[in-house]
Amino acid sequence: MIHALKPITPKPSEIDRCPALLNPAVARCVRVWQRVQRSQLKETHSIPVARVRAHSAYLQAMPPLDSYQNILDYIACVGYAMTNAFILEETGASFLNAARIALNAISPRMKPRQASSDDPKP
Repeated sequence: MIHALKPITPKPSEIDRCPALLNPAVARCVRVWQRVQRSQLKETHSIPVARVRAHSAYLQAMPPLDSYQNILDYIACVGYAMTNAFILEETGASFLNAARIALNAISPRMKPRQASSDDPKP
């Protein structure tokens, strides 16, 4: 069976309603959430079950906290999920705290080296 490929970017009408979908990580998480919710609703005919499984899929689709850009995308995904009630505020706060810790862990590697008095002047 041949399946049409879905575009990576959201439809213009979706972007107009939600500029957060311009972020590819957020758009990916939302697509996963929608796809899982739709499929689970068809399979189980239960809205609560579909939402729980979609929630889990959304979290699994979030970027890992292993680079500066991924941390920013992770924060964007958490913010979108909190705003749209995919995750509770308390849970989101824990995720944002994890992002803050990861950001602090990689920040020393990102900071430019401080010039010392022994360095030659440019």
